[in-house]
Amino acid sequence: KKFMKPDGLMFPCSSNMFAMPFTDDMVYQEQLGKAVFWKQEAFHGLDLSGLYTDALDEKFSQPILDIVDPKIFIGDRASPHYINFYETDAPE
Repeated sequence: KKFMKPDGLMFPCSSNMFAMPFTDDMVYQEQLGKAVFWKQEAFHGLDLSGLYTDALDEKFSQPILDIVDPKIFIGDRASPHYINFYETDAPE
């Protein structure tokens, strides 16, 4: 809404989002690999290893949006969330 001209149209104007917990070792290993840089103890004379835990926290706190195989779902049922983009503010 912030950048839309008055009476502008937005497509899509609404969405049904579904969230479901899952486990995927490949995604886990990929995120772990992104943080491994910070395990270095001699990066141009600097010890970066003290930042490794923070790097892990940062990587694993980021949402992952993807389409996944239903076989890796942990839960029984997805939680639906309807969003009307015309009425929703950015924080929501």
